[in-house]
Amino acid sequence: MMEALNNAILHCEPESRHRPVEILLVCFPDEIELTVTDHTPGFDWPETVVLPTETDVSGRGLFLIDSLMDEVAYHRGGERNWLIAKRKLTPVPRPTQNTETITNELRKSLDESNSTLELMTEELSSCYESLSAIYCFSQELGKANETRAFAGQVLGHLSRIIDADWFVCRLHPPGSNRLETLVESGPETVTPSIEFDTAGSLEVQAVHSRQDQWFGSEEALSPDDLLLSFGDDQSGIVHPCHLHDTLVGVITLGRSASQPGFKSGEISMLHTLADFLMIHIINSRFQESRVESQLVEIELKIARQIQCSLYPEVFPTIHDCASIGWTRSARQVGGDYYDAIEVGPHEMLLVIADVMGKGVPAAMFAAVLRSAIRTASEDWRHPGRLMTHVNNVLLKDLKQTEVFITAQVLHIDVAAGAIRFANAGHLPFLTATPGAGAPSRHSTDNMPLGVGGKVLFEEREFALQPGLRLALYSDGIIDAVSATGERFGFERLENWIQDSSDNHFDTDRMRLELTRRLDSFEGKVAQSDDQTLLALTVPDSFRRIPNPSEPSEGQSINAI
Repeated sequence: MMEALNNAILHCEPESRHRPVEILLVCFPDEIELTVTDHTPGFDWPETVVLPTETDVSGRGLFLIDSLMDEVAYHRGGERNWLIAKRKLTPVPRPTQNTETITNELRKSLDESNSTLELMTEELSSCYESLSAIYCFSQELGKANETRAFAGQVLGHLSRIIDADWFVCRLHPPGSNRLETLVESGPETVTPSIEFDTAGSLEVQAVHSRQDQWFGSEEALSPDDLLLSFGDDQSGIVHPCHLHDTLVGVITLGRSASQPGFKSGEISMLHTLADFLMIHIINSRFQESRVESQLVEIELKIARQIQCSLYPEVFPTIHDCASIGWTRSARQVGGDYYDAIEVGPHEMLLVIADVMGKGVPAAMFAAVLRSAIRTASEDWRHPGRLMTHVNNVLLKDLKQTEVFITAQVLHIDVAAGAIRFANAGHLPFLTATPGAGAPSRHSTDNMPLGVGGKVLFEEREFALQPGLRLALYSDGIIDAVSATGERFGFERLENWIQDSSDNHFDTDRMRLELTRRLDSFEGKVAQSDDQTLLALTVPDSFRRIPNPSEPSEGQSINAI
């Protein structure tokens, strides 16, 4: 009955595990009838039931049932199966044969029973040893600092129990096509790794077949097999270890060929402890990966704090001409950079840049760009000259890493009522004044930093106007995407700056209104690129002081 119930539970499909296994035991005066109803897929009862070999792990249940019962029938149904077994209770008749014949038959029956009991005892012993080892090693898990040492302890213990002379364990690094040696019982590592296309390797064969492989006198190793380093006259087993159809590694146990081969109970112990060890290895990998992820997360947070510290804490306001900046990275750190520097009592410098790419590499170049601009204070009043200097400083590093930077620099001279600007491949900045119609776009035709050689960047100038609203921005704003795949685009950005001018928005109101429109447009769509804004407002009461010697609006200035 126990064997029948064991099969009914082990082979039950997941969707039928909630259904009970029914047992009906009927006792008659001359017979016992056992009926077990299960919900497994069922099987075909063999015509002849034989005792499995010592190396076979399963199959003894049917042999026990067939041997102990007088009549056995198995019926497969659509959703359930019935095992019906009967045992006669006929009293033993008085012996009519001679004593010697009866003794021989009894001895033969006893030997067969002893053989069966020995095998069952061996399996029970292996189960006990496996459970005992798992319990002991589970207590050691918290103390194990290294997977290699822990694996050596487990396999060393297994080797002593089943009397193996040596062992070797190789792991499969995720995403690779090789086995790397984790631990072995020899004094030195046979080989650091085995490629999956290695010819003559029984371990590789076990990986491809996903089944245990045996070697010994009848199944000799290939002359090229690395397992021969443990000796020519060896026998053993190679066990591939999988968890949820994922290859974790291979464990090989061996002993001298003069000793008997591993028995089924010993193989069961190997399978049990191998699964236990592989679960620990997978768990260790998960823990290491989680710790690494946490460290990366902490480092990115620190990088984010450092990058935020590079942005200006206070934005210049000169004669009521006010500036403001805002950025939102697609990742924790980004490649967009902006700056606002008070150059003198009547002047400020506005800078915006976008490093090709995202994440930490782009953020590093943004920090380098900030340093190059901040240390070139002698060129702040001449944006074209400043861009030329910065390009010369960064050109070598940018070319070596195949990175380029788009940038735009504006020098605002409030006393003179003028704005000088230079552009290095960046998007044109926008200006709008009340009642002046559509917003204007301002740019030059210079290449990004790091693309060309040592070039002179063009510089242009235009006049400040009362009520002017000015915006520098990165492409992450116009390239923002809605849930339907539509881009935010230039038109929505121009509508925003025109509304800001017509409604006399201050810098805070401009920033809040743009972020509101962006959030409403994007909805729940994940941000794909860094978004940055740098804005300037000029009061309606502003009056510039004409200077006859200054160039007219739109006139080019030689950037030397």
